[in-house]
Amino acid sequence: MITTRVEAITLNAMALVMAVILGSIIDEPAHADGCKAGTVQVGERREVTADAIIIHPQCAARTYQASRKALVGGTMWITGFNVQSADPVLVANEHKMMDAQMRLAGLAYADGVDFNRYNFVIGIAASTDTLTDLATRVVFDEYKNGQYSVENQVAYDSLKGRRFDELACHSNGAMICLAALENQDVKADRVVLYGPQITPESLQMWDALVRSGQVKEVQININQSDPVPPVSMLAGGSVSGGIAFFKPQSFVRAINETAPELHVRTFSCGNGVPTLACHAMAVYSTNTER
Repeated sequence: MITTRVEAITLNAMALVMAVILGSIIDEPAHADGCKAGTVQVGERREVTADAIIIHPQCAARTYQASRKALVGGTMWITGFNVQSADPVLVANEHKMMDAQMRLAGLAYADGVDFNRYNFVIGIAASTDTLTDLATRVVFDEYKNGQYSVENQVAYDSLKGRRFDELACHSNGAMICLAALENQDVKADRVVLYGPQITPESLQMWDALVRSGQVKEVQININQSDPVPPVSMLAGGSVSGGIAFFKPQSFVRAINETAPELHVRTFSCGNGVPTLACHAMAVYSTNTER
């Protein structure tokens, strides 16, 4: 397959960084506050023994704020937008502010945010530079199913405690959404993944969320020529597929075999040669609206 020089460098870097760092990934630590998923620490009790002071967390069930429809961005996305008000003037002003901030930062993903659809948008990347964000955050999410970002990105706290009718997740945002649902930091009726970072293990976890009833539906949207889903699937330990994963039919079959409860849709984009242009959220928005 042939691609442009810039895209080839980026694609190779994505795969190489993920593979090299695999050996340094450690097991996921327990929650620091000691409370189980779906609960939050509200206090603590101290037990004094002859040898030490033992702190026991006091936990209570987490409450969730209704937040309608959300979009969680992935690699390079550093942004925040939250408008629950029905005041059209306020909503329009917030739209303009967010769009202006992203354009000033030179970030093209502003075009992919449908402000008429999403009233909550968040991106918690470590950097707006692709390779920096890949090397310092995204690659760790690949092998920790999003938990690395949850534990290390302060902006993640803005996502906690929300209930969504629809939770849309683009690129690495799929890993963040998965971790948030697994931790029961958020609730969602329907999840839509756009060009997601996925692995065999994460697909099984998504499948389990549907089977358990925690999520009613998971829809995966994949553009032909989008390299992110197949590259992340291969880097995440897929034992078969190889170059065939870049063919939509083969890739969809692999997803269906791994996670039969998930729904998969594919869309035309490009000419079959992997290109990051087909990974853009703006392209996904256009394709899914047709």
